[in-house]
Amino acid sequence: MANSTQMSINNRNGTIWKHNPLSTEQYITDDIGRAIADIRQKYSNYDFEYVYSTGEKLMNQASWAKQNGKMKIKNRLIPADKLLYEQYKKDYENDPKRKGLISNAVLIEMFAKHGITCYPSSMAIDSSGARPDGGVLYVKTKNGGKEILLVSEVKTQEDNPGNALERSVKNISFFSTLCDEDIFPYFLVCTGSITSNPNKGSLIDRITGPRTFFELNKANVSKTKQIKKWADTRPISLIWKEDLTNSPMVYNIAVEIMETMIGELKNVGKL
Repeated sequence: MANSTQMSINNRNGTIWKHNPLSTEQYITDDIGRAIADIRQKYSNYDFEYVYSTGEKLMNQASWAKQNGKMKIKNRLIPADKLLYEQYKKDYENDPKRKGLISNAVLIEMFAKHGITCYPSSMAIDSSGARPDGGVLYVKTKNGGKEILLVSEVKTQEDNPGNALERSVKNISFFSTLCDEDIFPYFLVCTGSITSNPNKGSLIDRITGPRTFFELNKANVSKTKQIKKWADTRPISLIWKEDLTNSPMVYNIAVEIMETMIGELKNVGKL
């Protein structure tokens, strides 16, 4: 997994993929992947697991390139070297964790621990779950379990009635149940022209409102107790900017979240 992430970073820096016009989401997930790779190297004495979806979007575009040498981004066809896609497909298609799906089974198991009975098994429950773009980084604890250090997601929405942000709210609820500490290591990056529209501030409220209207564009890693058993007020870390070109913000926030979580897990004796 580390090699795949590093390969993607190298592509962005102009090696064999220099003619491949990556999407905004791919640039941002590369920054997150670089932060995760650096944390794994710094704390190499710990056992990590990284479930990610790097490469999935370009894999889905491979058929377009194979047919006519073009890639599809936001319903537009953009010239691309189809030979590069064949190599990209070769590098990623056999990686079992490439798609990054966190199954609903982990939620059902967590509910059962609290005596909550779930609906009977069905195809929808068995095959669905959460698939955050930037992936999920786990660390193995002393008792053989695992804790989440970072959940990262990238959403781009133009100034139109899209539903990218609504989909992110679903994933936030999904992972809230799986994170036990008083810090919620969820990192959401929102880009696109909608972030610059002063009349669309209510869209931010859909994410920040249930989580105490936290500050944007910073790592929100202060410990926050739940005010009631049913009210999870732990804030997430949210970047709300249209343009992140050449910005260190994504990398720096991701690193701060993971560093803080490792420190907290040490404090409570889990590492």
